Amino acid sequence: MTEGSQLPQLRRQVLLGEILKHLLNDTDFSSEENVSIISIVGLGGLGKTTLAKLVYNESMVKENFEKRMWICVSDNFDIQTLVRGITSAAGEPKCEDESSDIMETKLQDTLRDKKFLLVLDDVWDTESIGVTRETWIALKPLLNVGGNGSKIIVTTRNNQVASIVNSSYKHSLEDLSQKDCMPLFIQRAFNRGEEQRYPNSIEIGKDIVNKCGGVPLAVATFPKGLCIQRRPSRFVLRKSDLEVLPPSAKVLQSIELADCDNLTEIPKLQKFTFLEQLRIDNCSNLLALSEGLHCLSELEIIDCPKLSKSCERQLKGEDWSKFTSEANIKIYPDVDTDEDDDDGAFDDHNAIPSYS
Repeated sequence: MTEGSQLPQLRRQVLLGEILKHLLNDTDFSSEENVSIISIVGLGGLGKTTLAKLVYNESMVKENFEKRMWICVSDNFDIQTLVRGITSAAGEPKCEDESSDIMETKLQDTLRDKKFLLVLDDVWDTESIGVTRETWIALKPLLNVGGNGSKIIVTTRNNQVASIVNSSYKHSLEDLSQKDCMPLFIQRAFNRGEEQRYPNSIEIGKDIVNKCGGVPLAVATFPKGLCIQRRPSRFVLRKSDLEVLPPSAKVLQSIELADCDNLTEIPKLQKFTFLEQLRIDNCSNLLALSEGLHCLSELEIIDCPKLSKSCERQLKGEDWSKFTSEANIKIYPDVDTDEDDDDGAFDDHNAIPSYS
């Protein structure tokens, strides 16, 4: 994923312009302080860090500031850690064994009278680990030695943080509309132009986007584990659970379940009323198939030793009338079903359940 791709292009340009307007305004600071604060506030996944990176790497920003520093804060707003991190980001050698006083002096000497941009990314407000008024009051004077027009960008999920750092400008990121989210989903789930061939998958995509609540990161990452294939109504699930699928998934005709080592059973397959083809690949702990396979005409099991043994036992002792009469069942590799071999054997309740 390219930088900034979690935000639609038009929205990205609008937001970038708004931030740059305040960032490059050298009159946006008080007469007592050379450094002013811009806060970007929003829920996790809305693109705060993405937006800050776009600003940070903008050519006008590089030309306007003598020094640029980026610190990922997260859950550790510790003054000495920040002092060392900022000093290092400003180009000074790391000196882990120096005293706090020496490090603070070095930081001030590094920034003094220089117009700088500092990004403090992902600042929390949890009192024990996040920023407090006391810790901010301790840090800010160390930074206020910079030249006029110096800026600090703070990204945070919490409005309280924007208040604590006394932001001169606060930008609140809003949720994306479904109209803005759908192109992002389509970009992630399909090859270019491919979506027009699969209207059923688009309807499923709309349900997925609605469940993502307008959060672009959720939209951008969801299809990574739920990839729409070129075969109509075909889904591949990886390291996931059938519970993540929206209600409209009942139209799926073909599902591949792959690399789900955490699954021991497949729940609620009965909701897939049109499911005809099921391929299960490398699900080493899957014990048995579940109910709801009455319309299944093709079953393929690959590298699933526990499930394979269970299914082989069914093939030896029962018919498969639960599937359509033309059901094509393939199990790879073949497993040894010798009754004297107790290694990996299962109780009867692990076998495919009867529907009679």
